[in-house]
Amino acid sequence: MTSRLRKMILGGLAALAGVPAALAHPGHGMFDHGLAHAATSLSHLGLVGWAGFACLGFSFLTRPSKARLALRGAGVLMAAAGGLRWLMAA
Repeated sequence: MTSRLRKMILGGLAALAGVPAALAHPGHGMFDHGLAHAATSLSHLGLVGWAGFACLGFSFLTRPSKARLALRGAGVLMAAAGGLRWLMAA
C-alpha cells in the first residue's frame, strides 16, 4: 500500500469518524436514542446523506481504483438513503 493511499484512507476515515458523534439536531447525538430513531429522523438521515457526498468527494481525490470504487459505492448508498427518506417525507 502506498503512502498516498494510506493518507487518503486515513483522511476519509477521520472525516467519517465524526458523523456518529455529530449532533443531527440539538439535544442528542446520532445514535443516543437507538438505530430506529436515527433511521426515521430526517435530521439524522440528512447527516448520513452529507457523509455520502463527502465519500463521493474523497473518491475523486483517490487514485487506486479499488479505493475509488469503494468510496463511490459507499457514497452513493449513503446519499441515496438520506435522499429517499427526505422524498418519502415530502
